[in-house]
Amino acid sequence: MGILEILLEWHNNLPEVTPTMSLENQAKYLDKKYKSSFYSVPSRNSDGEETVETVPLIKFKDIVCKYRPHLQMGDYWLQVKIVNSLPVYKFFFITDELEETMIVNAVHPHLSHGVPCLGSFQGDINTAFAENNFIQFFALMKTYLSSYYGRSTYERGSVYGKVQLYPEMHDYQEIHEMFHTEGDDLDYYVIARDPMRWNWPKDMTAWSKIEISGQTIGVLQQYFKNTEYPWFKNVPKSNYSWSHGDRNSPINKILGYVYIAMQLGELTLYQAFEFVRIFLLSLEAQYSGNLSKELKDELELLSSDIANMHANGRFTANRRYSISLNTENRDEVAYLATLTRPYYRRSRDNTTEWLTQLKYAGHKVSNFMILLRKRRPDLATAKSYLKTTLDRIDVDDIKVRLNKVKKFGYQLALQQLDKDRRKFINEINRPEINNISSSDGQGSLFSENL
Repeated sequence: MGILEILLEWHNNLPEVTPTMSLENQAKYLDKKYKSSFYSVPSRNSDGEETVETVPLIKFKDIVCKYRPHLQMGDYWLQVKIVNSLPVYKFFFITDELEETMIVNAVHPHLSHGVPCLGSFQGDINTAFAENNFIQFFALMKTYLSSYYGRSTYERGSVYGKVQLYPEMHDYQEIHEMFHTEGDDLDYYVIARDPMRWNWPKDMTAWSKIEISGQTIGVLQQYFKNTEYPWFKNVPKSNYSWSHGDRNSPINKILGYVYIAMQLGELTLYQAFEFVRIFLLSLEAQYSGNLSKELKDELELLSSDIANMHANGRFTANRRYSISLNTENRDEVAYLATLTRPYYRRSRDNTTEWLTQLKYAGHKVSNFMILLRKRRPDLATAKSYLKTTLDRIDVDDIKVRLNKVKKFGYQLALQQLDKDRRKFINEINRPEINNISSSDGQGSLFSENL
């Protein structure tokens, strides 16, 4: 459906008005500036049930919102639905860059779930529409999208300002191990961002930057929430949430693969995120392995036992005897804790844990390029990209090593028990205790055995 067909449909569903300029001439003018297309968008039927309907949408291209500084908001697609002879407006964001077209509610300081709060524009916009002055209607709607009024926003303009994403191909520790020599005083930040140090195509560096702004920020949030995306599911919409200040977060590691997909695979931002999403889901499935329920239960009990020892550095023989482990056994328990942490129910977060096993992208550039050339992220193998998987664990070895620690603990507990027994005997044999007569006329307590 072209612009003319859309204008005719609007005209036919409004009270009869003769436009000052024919719809044909208006359409010729608008066709030069606006694109229209059919899309299937989310909607609700008369019973309030969620459904999908195919409707014509009109594209408002490259909107710049006049905030300070100006916000590059991108494209908006407008749906106009006429209900009881009155227009109802809703805006969508659309990208055809993915295998399936992504259509989500547009975001903007003056939109709520894609529905505009027109404010002072409402009268003029609705009047232009009712009078069939669609050239003016389009112009006013674009002006509205470009405007910013701080007192009537759903979100502050700063939410849509520039945000930096920080991909890491290696973490600090890996860079330290590669470049540090005794006596060196190196600036690892400079090293990480120096392309001469890395010998990768297109001057890629170990630490880089991806800049996003405008609708992209909010749309990515919706994308993460509406798709199964490891780790990013609940990333809040704020500049800090994208920061690489927390080096324990898997975010920067994942972004390293997104960075390669954009640089070497020449994918757009959305395509790169989708490629990496499929890549991660494939590895996540392989990480879980084929453990039987019996073995999982056994590992869960072992992990709980080890976690408790690791937490306080003590072995508990029973309620009365808790033994402090020496350095050697503490280190052994710490190592066993790293092996069994994925099975510990109370602290287990599978998404977090398995991503700690994902290797940094800097180690797998060539292998990942093969996936990009084939456009087959699902071909990624755990053997190549993960340090370990759940079913690689040697349960018998863990049991043997844990039992050695327990043996040490029980031996110390027995030594303590012998000390306590001798102490109790000495106390009982003290004259002021040993010579006390019991109430039933018997001699001193246990005296016949001492």
